[in-house]
Amino acid sequence: MENLSALVNSLSPGEETLIRHFYKLRDFGEFRKRVQLFNLLVSGKLKLEKELALAVGYKTPNASYHNLKSRLKSDIICMLLMQESSAKFKTPYAQAVFQCRRSILTGEILLSRGVYNEGLNLLKKASRVAEKFELFAEQIIVDDTMRNHHAASSANQEVNNVTESIYYL
Repeated sequence: MENLSALVNSLSPGEETLIRHFYKLRDFGEFRKRVQLFNLLVSGKLKLEKELALAVGYKTPNASYHNLKSRLKSDIICMLLMQESSAKFKTPYAQAVFQCRRSILTGEILLSRGVYNEGLNLLKKASRVAEKFELFAEQIIVDDTMRNHHAASSANQEVNNVTESIYYL
């Protein structure tokens, strides 16, 4: 519980509002319990697992309750990943790492869904950030993803160019 409590306590008021707005659109079943648990954790009135489980409708902290906590934690992390976080990092380097990794993930998702041009544009953006801030691991991931895409699309010259760029890192 302390991990979830620490995560909830680290949220800014704007992030809490964003999560509540997300749940406002889903007012049924387990989502209602997630909101209850979230509100209890924000208020900080109940600290013990058993008290929290009882407050959201479980007699004991059983597997269903632990799944509820896990899903709430996952929702919070997804919301933090999706929001624009330009002011969340203390250094430009940390912001660049986050932005680069976010672009890589988004680009991979788009490529896997068949939105090739936009996916490749995001990977190129990630590549520029990785090059500027000397993020070698991220650059290898970008190049490997682009090479795999070009290999699947039979663009042999592009595959060779990206392979060479990986080799010379």
